[in-house]
Amino acid sequence: TEQVMEIRQLPRSEINLVQRFTNQVERTRQLNVINAAGFLRVGVQLWFEAREITQAATALDTVIQISTLDMEISTSQEVSFVTPAGVASEAITVLSFTPTAITLESAIGIELPLGSQGMPVKYGFLRATASTNTFPINAEDITLSFNVIEYRDIAALNMAYFAVHHIDGLPIIIDPAFFDGSQRGGQIAQRLDVLDSRTGDIAVRRTEPLARPRLPVLIHCESLADQFAWRQFLYFIRGSWGAFYITTDFEDLVLGVDFSLGGNTMSVVNVGLTEVPLLAPRRDLKIVVQGVVYYRRITVVIDAGPTETVTLDSLIPGTGTVPIADVKISWLYQVRLEGDSATFRHLRLGQSELRFQASGVITT
Repeated sequence: TEQVMEIRQLPRSEINLVQRFTNQVERTRQLNVINAAGFLRVGVQLWFEAREITQAATALDTVIQISTLDMEISTSQEVSFVTPAGVASEAITVLSFTPTAITLESAIGIELPLGSQGMPVKYGFLRATASTNTFPINAEDITLSFNVIEYRDIAALNMAYFAVHHIDGLPIIIDPAFFDGSQRGGQIAQRLDVLDSRTGDIAVRRTEPLARPRLPVLIHCESLADQFAWRQFLYFIRGSWGAFYITTDFEDLVLGVDFSLGGNTMSVVNVGLTEVPLLAPRRDLKIVVQGVVYYRRITVVIDAGPTETVTLDSLIPGTGTVPIADVKISWLYQVRLEGDSATFRHLRLGQSELRFQASGVITT
């Protein structure tokens, strides 16, 4: 299952499902729904949000003991339950919920032994096409895409995953989990007008003061809590409307001398910082001093020959000096989403991959 979030004022989810049918009756029933789905609202069980019940329930129960922590659920939304034997309940409206229970509008209608699971149901409309892939062993895969209706704005920042920039209040992604395998791609993009004349002269006009980094981002979600925190973040930034910070996690600047605590200046090996305008995305830093992380903004750079003296917006607390080897300085890029979309690829319950493309923001 893939879930693409198209994000504007309120995110719109597109859910892509691949269903394999080996039972002819179920296959025909599904195809009948598909053939009429252009006119029908179709309920989609969010299996990747499923939770096991914590107490067995009878068919007459309206309160089901189940954890709703990190579940995208709301009142007036519907939920469905499935037993370990595969027997499913009807979708029933949620009257209220707590972190440990869901109260339903009507009785569940089936016995729920321990091991049964409950999951939210979202309604949507089938997109224009559905594809099939038939196998010579009485099996068929049907690929479906739904634009589903959102029920609740879950925008928030979970501070276990994000920090907040002390100057502009924008979110900072704490962990740089961007690598897929041994490499990470990317681009350095800039707008140039180049005139290559017949006489051999080349005229170049640039319309932006800096090039913009473009980064493909990969986040490995290893739990339901991970997934929910990142979904909250995507709601929070409202797609390409909202900027945020992302670190390179490289050693982008190298100290020329030991780091002095208690001040707001540092001496780095000369890499030509004085030649670059102090604009985002090349003005903010992530500084790790003996394992402690500080986020700072460069305010002044002075060329000192083999080194450059960098003045920060605020001091690094402490006294004494720290050896060069115990300090790591990385760029902190200000970026936005490209294309207003992010994709969760759900591998199994509680495990997924979140991918999106980020592009640098040039701003004072």
